[in-house]
Amino acid sequence: MCPFYRGITRVPTSAAQLNKGQFGSLFSARRVTTVLDALEYAGCIQRKKISIAGARPCTVIRASDSLIQLLGAAPTTMLSTIDCNPKTSPPVVIKDPSDKFLKHCDSRLPTPETKLIQDIRDQTLAINAHINSFHLDSPQAIPILTPTAVFGHYPGTLYRVFNNGGLEHGGRYYGGFWQDLSAIERQSLRIKGEALTCLDYEAMGLRLALAHVGSVVSPHTDPYQRLLDQCPALRRKAAKLAINACLSSYAPLRVAPKRLRELLPKGVSWSAIQALIARAYPELHGLWFRGFGLKLQRKDSDIMTDILLNSITTDLALLPIHDGLLCPRSQAKDAKELMVSCYRNHVHGQSPKINTEW
Repeated sequence: MCPFYRGITRVPTSAAQLNKGQFGSLFSARRVTTVLDALEYAGCIQRKKISIAGARPCTVIRASDSLIQLLGAAPTTMLSTIDCNPKTSPPVVIKDPSDKFLKHCDSRLPTPETKLIQDIRDQTLAINAHINSFHLDSPQAIPILTPTAVFGHYPGTLYRVFNNGGLEHGGRYYGGFWQDLSAIERQSLRIKGEALTCLDYEAMGLRLALAHVGSVVSPHTDPYQRLLDQCPALRRKAAKLAINACLSSYAPLRVAPKRLRELLPKGVSWSAIQALIARAYPELHGLWFRGFGLKLQRKDSDIMTDILLNSITTDLALLPIHDGLLCPRSQAKDAKELMVSCYRNHVHGQSPKINTEW
């Protein structure tokens, strides 16, 4: 049941990935590989190596017709762990502040029946209903293994996750299986047979933070460049991680986050990077180490909500990925204009920069 948990479609095969997951050490890389071998031998799955220009080759999995029929006839009790029914998956989730990763069901706090929560619930259900109307498939062997997705229609299962026991923090959308796919796998998806493109707000978190304190950032300017000018040896990815860590943390960090340590230039300490950040962005001095990052997520999730609600009336097929989205290539221009318009409505008329990844 590991590959079916909560609609996850990719099975990690490295021991490091498996040990970090929901199932801990119950599965080893060797066990998963053995199970996949057995399923392929039994004719339940098909494995295929694909290669896309500019990316490393990878192996993807597709359910066979026999497995589709088996899942379609399976009792509901066998599929209880999938949790992909929009009628049973709560569209609004409020996380207990003590549970960082939402690993336990009892960490979801009860949602009070206020008008705001009811509005959020109704909006999310309307967005899910719109996504249900897409014919989403993949001509390549992509691992869409949930019982309904293999037939070409994936149920809208998006839900918003709010943090710290209230509605002021977080609010991003989760639950879409496309969010768990790699960039290579997403490029294999089709809506009504049409290839998709990925649109993404550039430096959205930092732009929102600067706009919050009244700074104006041109859409033609990269706000991370201020820090890169202070430390030319620093890579942009490291600059982004460092600034996000300072915005998201609730207290000064004595040690750099694990993902950032290996990216820091040789001979440059974490304390030096923090000093450079403070020098590069003096107007943000009141936001560092106060957990402001989750408030920024509430802002960007509200922008995404406006985009998705407007996509219903304009008949655009959009799939959200936090502060970006997937859409058919023929709709990319309209989707980009909608992203700019909704951003401007929320950020004092400022314009964003939107990247087309592929």
